[in-house]
Amino acid sequence: MKNVIYHFLSSYSKYVFDKYISIDKHIILHNSSYYDEGTIKDNIENKYKENNDNIIRYLYLGRLSKHKGIITLLEAFLKVRNDNVMLLIGGEGEQKTEVESYIKRDKRIRYLGFVSGKNKKDVLLKADVFILPSEWYEVSPLAIQEAYAFGLPVIASNIGSIPEHIIVNRTGWLFRKGDAEDLTEKIEYVSNNRDVLMDMSKACFNSALNSNTDKNIDTIIKYWKELLNSRRNPS
Repeated sequence: MKNVIYHFLSSYSKYVFDKYISIDKHIILHNSSYYDEGTIKDNIENKYKENNDNIIRYLYLGRLSKHKGIITLLEAFLKVRNDNVMLLIGGEGEQKTEVESYIKRDKRIRYLGFVSGKNKKDVLLKADVFILPSEWYEVSPLAIQEAYAFGLPVIASNIGSIPEHIIVNRTGWLFRKGDAEDLTEKIEYVSNNRDVLMDMSKACFNSALNSNTDKNIDTIIKYWKELLNSRRNPS
């Protein structure tokens, strides 16, 4: 199709489209966290103020569904050999009853129910690491960008566009999709090397500041202005 410009949210989504249609001109721009610069800077100032213990808090926020990998996460966490860790789970879904059965087996796991508003912000500020065990081909997961806006490194499955959003050993780690043992290894590595978390948290905040919602909007506006000008004044 002539004179069509495609806007993709990830290189992965472009890869999928490439299989079916011919793509000439395009722009790739990931989702932002939807937090502005001021909010992110407030998060930087308030991060870790309330945690005075040695517990590393891992956080999952999302639907309690098979395609989100919640059971893989729980199976992995049960195998973690460290008492100074905690898994916080927030969300609702068809696997809620199954999730609750896992919680009864391990006092380190806590279910928060559906989390939103100020409660969600408080949970994100108190957490140390975000876990995204998705088994679905995510296009441009907002959960990662939101985690970065609260200084949280991310442990995530290597599926879909997820690897595009994570700089391994800088803003997070990747594990094989659906592989509970590999995820256990990643959690244990972090739990035994907590000294890396502070520098990684700073890297996550920097990533969020560089792609906050205001900058994302500015980039889109700039791009479309250039596009309109090129249409009015073709070379």
